[in-house]
Amino acid sequence: MPDESRETGIQAQSPDGAAPPSNLDLANEDPLLPHRTRLAGTFFGACVGIPLGALVAAVCCWLTDYGDYAWQAVVYGAISGIIGGAIIGFFERWIRGGLAKADVGTFVGIIFGLLIAFFLLAVLGIPFAGRALIGLLFIGPMAGLIFGAVFDRMYESAGQQQWLTAIQFGGFGLIAIGGIVFLVAEQSDPDLNEVAKAAQKAMYVHPEFQGGVIRNLKLQHSEHRVYLGSMEVTFGNEIVHFDLEIQYRHEKVVVQWQAK
Repeated sequence: MPDESRETGIQAQSPDGAAPPSNLDLANEDPLLPHRTRLAGTFFGACVGIPLGALVAAVCCWLTDYGDYAWQAVVYGAISGIIGGAIIGFFERWIRGGLAKADVGTFVGIIFGLLIAFFLLAVLGIPFAGRALIGLLFIGPMAGLIFGAVFDRMYESAGQQQWLTAIQFGGFGLIAIGGIVFLVAEQSDPDLNEVAKAAQKAMYVHPEFQGGVIRNLKLQHSEHRVYLGSMEVTFGNEIVHFDLEIQYRHEKVVVQWQAK
């Protein structure tokens, strides 16, 4: 009669009868593994911080109507992103360890997105009530989470030597971020009609145009927040033609004119 108290089961053993090593044992066999893991996390965090830092700077410029300074801000944001991303990457690997899946990009994206949320809350003081404000504050961290996760998948695919997949994820993230930065930097100019009205208002208070009537003011975009155009000014029965150069930044207009 079989012994019912006997335990049944199969345990894998090596040919010499020793139990196979666990993952923890394998990790402990390499004393340099934690160091290399933190170094890799620091480097990857710095790389991810470049595009995400540039994105944060561009969005903050757009929110404060400083889009004409977006390209300069992007440079400072990318440099700051290198430092911030490296710090976040180091602590992510230090706290979670080398055996946990790397989510450096996700953490960098969320923390950088929180910077936009705090910026909205502390600097702008947007007068939205209740749910609207709470929802708006979540946009930055959620967008950062998505972009960061994309870069994490790139890192994971590269670690598995799936180079095509890594390029696809990395390319998608960089193109998406680059598109947003470009739109902020190059498409943040105000409407031409708004610029024309502000220029007319500024010229009417100038002594040279007292008693005159401005007509046919035409503008075209020249450079970022710089507009060139022409106009006619009627002084009684006399019509004078002018060339214009207008700079319109932060709701302040500077008009230069020259009679033809």
